[in-house]
Amino acid sequence: MKNISKTLGVISLIVLFIGTIFKKSHWPGAGIILTISALAVLAFFITYLFIGIKPLSTKLEKICCISGSIAMCITLVSFLFKVQHWPGAGILIIISLAALLITGVLLIIDAIRETDQAKRSIKTLFAFSLTTIVIMLFMITVIF
Repeated sequence: MKNISKTLGVISLIVLFIGTIFKKSHWPGAGIILTISALAVLAFFITYLFIGIKPLSTKLEKICCISGSIAMCITLVSFLFKVQHWPGAGILIIISLAALLITGVLLIIDAIRETDQAKRSIKTLFAFSLTTIVIMLFMITVIF
């Protein structure tokens, strides 16, 4: 089941990328490709939410997994709304950035509490990278 989920996730991301190219080139069928592939990626994140949470050991790791999955779902929906020029895209982008920032802060807290040095290093790098990217995106989309 996990391999099927990963394969479908990768395929749906590739189709989402192709749909984005179609939309950028103003080719017919771009909206349909984007919508279907975004729904497939959403299904992947929801599947990951149920499958990916089981091997995690601490409660904070599980909260980070749930928060990250929900944040990525909101981010994907806001991307779809923005690209399709649907109303409410700006508000969804702000909500998705806030959700990703919360996930980054939770990951920083999880990295601080981690006892294994290798896991701490990876979690810290990912958390600070995510937080920095979210702050930069917030500055670009909201302030400028």
